[in-house]
This record gives sequence, C-alpha cells and structure tokens, in this order.
Amino acid sequence: MGFFKNHLVALQDCLNLGPVFLGYTTVTTLLDAEAFSQTKPSHYANTVAKDRFLLARQTLVGICNVRLFGTTPTPPDLLAQAVAALSGANCTLLSALESQVDAYNNFGDANPFPSGFVPGPATPNPAAGPPPPSSTLTCSP
Repeated sequence: MGFFKNHLVALQDCLNLGPVFLGYTTVTTLLDAEAFSQTKPSHYANTVAKDRFLLARQTLVGICNVRLFGTTPTPPDLLAQAVAALSGANCTLLSALESQVDAYNNFGDANPFPSGFVPGPATPNPAAGPPPPSSTLTCSP
C-alpha cells in the first residue's frame, strides 16, 4: 500500500486503465485514490465504515497490483470477493478479507519491478482528498 501512496505516477497509471469499483464507491480520480491512502482509519467511528474503508483501501491497491504488475491473488477471485463484500455490512467477512488482500499486496514486495515499468518519482507528501464515503450501517452476521 505504501508504494502507491508514495508513487502517484504509478497510481495514476492504474487509474488510466479505468475506474476502480469498490462495492460502495468508485475511484475515478487521483484525488479519490489519494483519499484512501491518506485518510486514517480512526476517521470512521462506525465499525462498518471503518472495516469497509480498510478493505476498500487494500482492494484498490490489489486491483492496481493486478493492472500494473500482472499478479494474481490466491484465490484468483479474492479481489472479486472483496468488492462483493464491500457492498455489504458483514464486519467479520470485511475484516477477514482485508487481512487476505493485505497479505496478497505484500507478497511481492521483495521482487523487482517488471521490465519496462517506470514507477515515477517518490512523492512523500501527496495531497489528501476528502475522506472516502462513510456508512450508517451496522454489522450484520
């Protein structure tokens, strides 16, 4: 997640391939994407909103990893499961998937970038957009 937070050229390259649907919101602009990397989870007082935010943030990164690096999560439909869960309020599922998508996102950290990939310069203090949408839902079983 830190790579895309600090490499806005790569994040924009991901978005240039199309909007990223995250179950309850769609990321279309760099400012939208930056909001996911810059917003603190403590911004959300509601458990569903916080769990959705954490999974959405990881799912955005996972989708960008697939788009830019051609990686495949295990199981292959992990990101589709995450997007589906993001439209609901099952906090147990949201939390479990967040851990799985986080593990997928960190799996290739030690690998070199694919040949020809240009990450662009590091941007340690990107602008923060408005926080991603919240929720008034309560956790469901």
